[in-house]
Amino acid sequence: MDKGAYIFLAENNDIDLFIFKKLSKQKLQNILPLNSQHGIINYHHNCFVVFFHNEQDFIGTGKFIDILNIIKKKYMINLLNSDYKTVIKNNGFNNLKKDKFDKFLNFSKAQLN
Repeated sequence: MDKGAYIFLAENNDIDLFIFKKLSKQKLQNILPLNSQHGIINYHHNCFVVFFHNEQDFIGTGKFIDILNIIKKKYMINLLNSDYKTVIKNNGFNNLKKDKFDKFLNFSKAQLN
């Protein structure tokens, strides 16, 4: 798995989006030059990560193993491998409307290509 898009229930039953993509350290430094200059990108980081919460994005880097742990800890749902009915029926996202699901999915696919 080199990239992924996940949704999860956050505070107040808000639905947040999490996207990650494995990249080389050089690409991470090019994408986030200020983080690189300030030493925020550690040598062992190999992923670009973005959390979207309440129309705001939080961008950073991390280790793939840590990302897998976050996905498990937050009970995230793989957006790229799930359909709307399955997400609603089996995972408790009752407040997720079809149009928002489609927006999350389309946005994620565009960002990860």
